[in-house]
Amino acid sequence: MIISILINVIFIPKYGEISASYSQLFAEIVVTCLAFYYSARTLKYVFPFKSFLINITAVLPFILIYLLFDFYIDNYFILLFVASFSFLIYYSIYQFLSLRIIF
Repeated sequence: MIISILINVIFIPKYGEISASYSQLFAEIVVTCLAFYYSARTLKYVFPFKSFLINITAVLPFILIYLLFDFYIDNYFILLFVASFSFLIYYSIYQFLSLRIIF
């Protein structure tokens, strides 16, 4: 809250309402990171970075495919189909990679 107010006081006079949304986003990211840090420290939680990186790696190509289809196709039904099909492919790749790590 204090971070958001400070950023708002600094940037709203110069950039207007768009800076309010960016300051709120930045403040929420800071609060989320701090909450994760303190809860992980208190609960002795170890973040599974390997699994996280596998997920991010598997998702990136499908984000690019969706953005490409979104740029060229205006039909939302086709975009929904592409997103659903991409999810099925992503899930299959994720299952393959997670099973390969386990065994």
